[in-house]
Amino acid sequence: MQLFTGHKIIKDESGCVAVLYLDKQLNEFALEFLEKSREEKQQFEKNILNYIKKNIPNVKVNKINIMLGSILITSLTFSSVYTPSSLEIDKEGIQLPNNPSISQPKEDIDKDQIPVSNGPSVSQPTENINSGSNLKQGTYIIKPEDTLFKISKLYNITVQQLKDANGLIDNIIYTGQTLIIPNQENSNLENINNVVLNPSDILVMVNKKNSLPSNYIPENLVVPNIPFPFKEFHSKKLMRQDAALALEKLFNKAKQDEINLYATSGYRSYDRQKSIFESNAKKYGIEKANQFSAKPGESEHQTGLAMDVTSPSVNYHLTQRFGETKEGIWLKQNAAQFGFIIRYPKGKEDITGYKYEPWHLRYVGKETAQKITNQNITLEEYFGVE
Repeated sequence: MQLFTGHKIIKDESGCVAVLYLDKQLNEFALEFLEKSREEKQQFEKNILNYIKKNIPNVKVNKINIMLGSILITSLTFSSVYTPSSLEIDKEGIQLPNNPSISQPKEDIDKDQIPVSNGPSVSQPTENINSGSNLKQGTYIIKPEDTLFKISKLYNITVQQLKDANGLIDNIIYTGQTLIIPNQENSNLENINNVVLNPSDILVMVNKKNSLPSNYIPENLVVPNIPFPFKEFHSKKLMRQDAALALEKLFNKAKQDEINLYATSGYRSYDRQKSIFESNAKKYGIEKANQFSAKPGESEHQTGLAMDVTSPSVNYHLTQRFGETKEGIWLKQNAAQFGFIIRYPKGKEDITGYKYEPWHLRYVGKETAQKITNQNITLEEYFGVE
């Protein structure tokens, strides 16, 4: 089996980044990669170099991002960079921290309060529809000659249905991209209606009625300089830069006030959210799971504007008890002056659609945050879309 189904080249300020797309059948390997032995990682790096030598021989890159669909697996730094003038460059880039350590912390959910599985399972693709192609039930990996029209005819659906299911706002697709094929099985897990058109706006409304495009990844993702209960790099340390800078100021103020806060979970990709929700839905049923877990595309974590916060007083768990601690009380009283709101407050469950989460911060900017907090309302009420 070929390890990679395709690639693209991204040009950023430092040069070029190659994004390689891991074969979907290797998703178990992908989830466990960060815990592999040093020898296995070195062998994997050799496989990457062999792929580059064969498929991208005229380009030297300084960083390799390995992706499963749109899930970042790791970043590997390589040699100097040059870009031939004839190379077609994809200018969409992702800013990531340099040289992250490769290990993966455990999930950080208090199971006594919210029934979330420690290790969300990722369902394996079913048998190929056509053994001579890369078709799988519910997904399709794009080949060089594909178009949306061709794929829609193959599955007897319309182009618009295909675009809606994947949050596409135009007809641009690329080799190696994984498309969701709308069908009865996955339509009950994913909201393919009301896809927001302004995913990068700091006031973007993301909830059970308004979902993000499945291919949306925020720009300028960085790791804020704040304490986490784990040292290793993980994508959930990431936030959008504007939100990260604001969160750093909030944490500095907390430290001055002798409030001991830790961040636990920020950015979460569409595919990671999908695997988490599917695991919870399988264990608790879709309706119950959706009271504490967002469906893919409906999670604010995908915006890069949200961060879950905890403290040693609750053993770094995400629990409603956090709201009763001095840290939780301080956070509620002070978050707004730094541009954050408690997104899912107590007593507003019928409006937000989720249980009370005193740990979930959402960046909306100082002015909006202060208005929402002073009026004791939710983001839905602020926009009048209960």
